[in-house]
Amino acid sequence: PPSQISIQSGPLEGATPGPPGGVSFMVPGQASPRMAVAFGSRSLGGGAALLSDDHGATWRASGLANPRGGEAQLAVAPNGSLLLNSRGDRQGVRWQSESRDFGETWSAPRVLDFGFGSSCEGSILRVPNSSDLLFSHAGRVHGRWNRWNLTIWRSRDSGANWTAVVQVEKVSASELEQLHTAYSSLV
Repeated sequence: PPSQISIQSGPLEGATPGPPGGVSFMVPGQASPRMAVAFGSRSLGGGAALLSDDHGATWRASGLANPRGGEAQLAVAPNGSLLLNSRGDRQGVRWQSESRDFGETWSAPRVLDFGFGSSCEGSILRVPNSSDLLFSHAGRVHGRWNRWNLTIWRSRDSGANWTAVVQVEKVSASELEQLHTAYSSLV
């Protein structure tokens, strides 16, 4: 049954997880895999990851990845780092932070601004048995941003560069006001 998640400082108040799901991966020297879920929290002051090294029995918060967080998801990059992709600080951008110590600490957020339609919830995952990372999100149409034009971007260099590969939702300028992509979640 579901239970309230608490961290060292007590109950986690105002936590907002991103798209469903998390990641698990081995940490050198540990017998059990680490579980990690991205989230944003007003009480912590931004975006971070919830980490568990005991199959979810207990959780702790990582260091902050960004000052706002929310609507974020994690992926294990081909180079072994973790990527945390979250809502940005303004419309049309996303933030991407990287951890090279298994989610303990995060780089300052890198602003991703390459045609996103809004800053709302996007989804990131690594394609199994490949070096491809995929990211889904609404895209701009004729320089306008909103929750439309769902597009899939791909990175083959652990998130350093992203290229649009599939425009899932095909739209014309006359259809924009009737369409609404909303949130995306890759599985």
